[in-house]
Amino acid sequence: MANRKIDLSGLKKDDIEIVSLTGHTYTIPGNFSSELFIELYKTYDELKALKNTDIERAFAMLKEWALAIISMDKSQQVSMETVEREFNDFKVLEMLLTNLLKMAND
Repeated sequence: MANRKIDLSGLKKDDIEIVSLTGHTYTIPGNFSSELFIELYKTYDELKALKNTDIERAFAMLKEWALAIISMDKSQQVSMETVEREFNDFKVLEMLLTNLLKMAND
């Protein structure tokens, strides 16, 4: 009798390359933790509300998340200074979060 098998290896996503405004590339795992995925969605919802009430807090939150995201590239040393130097634009940070959520859903 043949063994039955569930092969989940086909669900492994390719790594994601993020290119900063300065052209520096960060590579993060395509399959990141469920906890991070949930936190990204929570952050996205919170940002929608904050954009109209506290834009400074929204910008700070986006920078914190950008740091968390590029920190997944374990081959590089990153800090908040890295984010401020390479991603310091509200629209760019918002696009980073939005595109990462889209890729996570693919």
